[in-house]
Amino acid sequence: MVVLFALLLYNSIMKEGPIRAIVFDFGGVLAEEGFRDGLADLAHQQGLDPGVIHRAAYDAIYESGYITGQGTAEAFWHILQGKTGIAGDLGTLFLAIAARFALRPRMLAMVRALRSQGYITAILSDQTEWLDRLDAELHFFQDFDKVYNSFHLGKGKRDASVFADLVRDLGLAPEQVIFVDDDPGNVERARAQGLAALVFLNEDQCLNDLETLLGHPITDGWGAEKKQKTLSAGVIVVRREKGDWRYLLLRSYNYWDFSKGIVEAGEEPHEAACREVAEETGVQDLVFAWGHEFRETVPYGPGKVARYYVAETRQATITLPINKELGRPEHHEYRWLSYEEVRKLLAPRVQPILDWAHALVNQPVHERS
Repeated sequence: MVVLFALLLYNSIMKEGPIRAIVFDFGGVLAEEGFRDGLADLAHQQGLDPGVIHRAAYDAIYESGYITGQGTAEAFWHILQGKTGIAGDLGTLFLAIAARFALRPRMLAMVRALRSQGYITAILSDQTEWLDRLDAELHFFQDFDKVYNSFHLGKGKRDASVFADLVRDLGLAPEQVIFVDDDPGNVERARAQGLAALVFLNEDQCLNDLETLLGHPITDGWGAEKKQKTLSAGVIVVRREKGDWRYLLLRSYNYWDFSKGIVEAGEEPHEAACREVAEETGVQDLVFAWGHEFRETVPYGPGKVARYYVAETRQATITLPINKELGRPEHHEYRWLSYEEVRKLLAPRVQPILDWAHALVNQPVHERS
């Protein structure tokens, strides 16, 4: 039935001109639905009904104006707590949601394949500034020509005029744009504005329907894309304080992590890790007392992996230098924290790295290799 509808759309589109752009929803299409799943986790932890929490949150994020940039996160959270009695603070909420917004590598591979074939690719998502924070961590905006976020647009997909705004900004006719969303209501509103729109059910169905609409395969880019690892390198910087180890943690928006960055072409990972620490914190007295042993995270995003070394510093006061490209420091805050404090703030994928580092620095001297 889905393929039949795609064929009917294809016949209609061919009368108006070729497809020029493919626009994707974010949560539920390009990534797992972090908003829903993160709230469900919090609901389960507190013995609440996940379905009730999700429906209340969806209403609250519009009622507060937060989704369209006309309200605050605090207002949204206050309304949601009033509706449901859910406990916690905004930091807990963001970490729960961010941890669940896992990018789908095959979908991003499809996007890259489409761009390589000359199509405009874009995101249209009802999100808040959290989408920007996710990109600061995962760097997926670079795979798209345009990113339309309701928080910055001042309107969401409940307002059908957002689709007319979209095609106007792209400089295309509605019939030249395919829109993909997992919400049937959004798809219907897009169709009413003349766009070719598809309901996302799963990755294979999405691929098949897009190939039908475009009239040619895009699997060359999908299947043949090399699985290259994008490596970041960093250092878990530790310091002795009153006989205990303290770990240097940096915050970018609501993300806490150790100092790290992309390994540049021709650069050794250890060299890159030291450079990043100096650039981000001003620390240059690192002592690698435990050698150059490292651990890597499981892949996140489209093949991204972070490698961490462990080193000691005697520098207690940290500077957060201005990044010339950003015009501001890369991080908003630093803290020297205990192992237990750090573990509560780190993303789940980095927690095993912390556990390894904590065991390493607490080894008796005679056990070190």
